[in-house]
Amino acid sequence: WELVNADKNLSMVSLCPSFVFGPIRGELISSSSFSIDIVGKWARGLSEVQSRLCVDVRDVAKAHVRAMQLHGTAGERFIVSAESRLPSADVADEMRRIANEVGVVYGSKITADEDFDGGAIKIGDQEVGCEKKLREKLGISCRP
Repeated sequence: WELVNADKNLSMVSLCPSFVFGPIRGELISSSSFSIDIVGKWARGLSEVQSRLCVDVRDVAKAHVRAMQLHGTAGERFIVSAESRLPSADVADEMRRIANEVGVVYGSKITADEDFDGGAIKIGDQEVGCEKKLREKLGISCRP
């Protein structure tokens, strides 16, 4: 923001996505992405699936495009995320379903961390408030 404040010819929008999920397009050779690394560990049964605030990569892409296209977004900060965490058991169930659908042999190793209840903000309760601003300013909503 200092750069924008120093040069009045610049404008900036800040998009802050949560844990990004979504379909991979093409072949994934390697990645240094934290999200891909941790989901890979979950998928191989190397660690338990954890509850997270999530957003679909397609919704993040749409937010980028809309923030660029629409007037009145300069200087804004947007959290791009679901407002509450998905239960780890639901994520693990969906990962097992997809693993079975595509024939991944280690899908049965996918387990969920069902001991963590979310701490101060229980899983399923609203953790961030972002849907209204995304809808009103960018005209988007994140898929569940």
